[in-house]
Amino acid sequence: MVWSELVAAFPGSGGTYHFYDAAYGGSRVGRILKFLFVWQFFFSGPLEIASGAIGLTKYLAYFFPSLA
Repeated sequence: MVWSELVAAFPGSGGTYHFYDAAYGGSRVGRILKFLFVWQFFFSGPLEIASGAIGLTKYLAYFFPSLA
C-alpha cells in the first residue's frame, strides 16, 4: 500500500530513486542516498538472479536427475 501511495503522489519512472529525488532533491544527503541506492542495486541484483538460478536448478533436478 505504501508503494502505491508513493507512485500516486510522485508519478514517473525510476522507482525508489525517483522517490529519493522527490524527498531530498539535489542536496548532499540526497545525492549520497541516490548513489548508495544505485550502488547496492548493482551489487545485489546479480546475487538475487544467481540465487534464483540455483533454486530453479535444484527444483528442475527433482524432475531431471541428470542435472544434479
